[in-house]
Amino acid sequence: LSVKATAEAYGRDSTISYIKYAGTLLKDRKIIPLLKIVKAEEIDERYRYSYGTLLLLAFEQRFGEQKTYRFLQTAVKRAGERTDYAFLKSTAVLAGISEKEWKSFEDNVIGLEDGQILVNKLLSAK
Repeated sequence: LSVKATAEAYGRDSTISYIKYAGTLLKDRKIIPLLKIVKAEEIDERYRYSYGTLLLLAFEQRFGEQKTYRFLQTAVKRAGERTDYAFLKSTAVLAGISEKEWKSFEDNVIGLEDGQILVNKLLSAK
């Protein structure tokens, strides 16, 4: 959300700068795809605050701002539930994303093991 707020205040170039910066943090790093994470320790600070932000930007890029906000609102309403991959997927479905749309997002974004691929996808779409 801070990336969105910064873009609102300073323009889209700030988002592009952030994506590039996050890309430098993820360079030459193998990413554990979110759907394969089973322990909280597998998500470090870089994953949480750089890669996670890029995943959310990709989510918004794919599904739009309205569904992204609905996804976030649904997640907040589900506070207290176990927040694993099944939670993420079911929250997306509750937010109006079809199983087919989710599977495509999973295959093309969430399943990536190279963070630079996601960075390049985000930059090419801007």
